[in-house]
Amino acid sequence: MPISSMKKLILIIVEGRSDRAYLYPIKKMVKARSNSRIEFKVTKGDILVQKDTDNTNIEIKVGVAVQEYLDLYGLQYDDVKHVIHIVDLDGVFIDTKKIKTDSSLPKGQTIYYRDKITNVNRNNIIRRNKKKIDCLDVLYNLDKINYGNQGTIPYRVYYFSTNIDDYFFGEQNLTDEQKEAKSNLIYDRYIDDTEGYRNMIEEDFCAPGNYIETWDYAKKDNNSLSRCSNFNKFFTEIIDKL
Repeated sequence: MPISSMKKLILIIVEGRSDRAYLYPIKKMVKARSNSRIEFKVTKGDILVQKDTDNTNIEIKVGVAVQEYLDLYGLQYDDVKHVIHIVDLDGVFIDTKKIKTDSSLPKGQTIYYRDKITNVNRNNIIRRNKKKIDCLDVLYNLDKINYGNQGTIPYRVYYFSTNIDDYFFGEQNLTDEQKEAKSNLIYDRYIDDTEGYRNMIEEDFCAPGNYIETWDYAKKDNNSLSRCSNFNKFFTEIIDKL
């Protein structure tokens, strides 16, 4: 299909395949009601906490993820209507006193609770949280991604807390196999009921307030370990304006 005849792209950046499955019903929703289309860029991990990422280059990192997708499918930046970035909060905003050492855990494993995080080395999580907070502070204040002399693409970042599995099922510490199985349940349940999918997200565990206020809410107390999201804003800010 020639580029000029293709529907405008809403590109959703997600960390993994299970995240894509959880969100896939919105692809069908958009296809049925507008001249836009949704596709997913899977980054295979959280780009906010990569070793070479910090708050000075996170916008560039997002742009690189977008460009990888465009290059793969022979698209240009102006084929993209919106970039939507989905992140897990992972408890990053909690007080460092609530990050605990648990020497019984294997190296690299982190366990999330409603009021604390445990890891074999709490300092690793403290450093990770600081990095992710710094990057999030940049991203949620952006309304576009700069493409140098080429132009800009509208951008929005939405969160699930503690993570996307927790939002949909109330389970914070699933294995990769469990994530895949759970996400497929959501896909199967809602792929032919997109309005029911929207109603669920707009009614269940929504962070209060406008877009910026939902981020203020995430920063309070243990809310970044609670079951909540601001993804409901996607429908009113993006979908309803197509």
